[in-house]
Amino acid sequence: PSRFEAFPITVLEAAAFEIPAIVYKTGILDELVLDGISGFVLSMGDIAGMFRKVEYLTNNRDLLRKYGVEARNLFDKKYSISCFEGSLHSHYFTVINGYAQEKKV
Repeated sequence: PSRFEAFPITVLEAAAFEIPAIVYKTGILDELVLDGISGFVLSMGDIAGMFRKVEYLTNNRDLLRKYGVEARNLFDKKYSISCFEGSLHSHYFTVINGYAQEKKV
């Protein structure tokens, strides 16, 4: 587990493959992992809690799959290539239109 993550790619990679994550609440991890929905978010340094959650998901395969599907759904909604392309496209047009407006003045 990380004590600091600016933008944790490994959590997104796991979500893309329907693998839920168990993370500490640091950086934006609690935005990438929804506690009790797509994985678990623990207090910083809660090693015993980390162990309990790993053991819990290991012993509850249906929940492991359910959380994995939810992780993938969250990934698809916010971080997939198509989502990124749409956002990038929108930003480009905003910049281009703003530049065109400045040129008219």
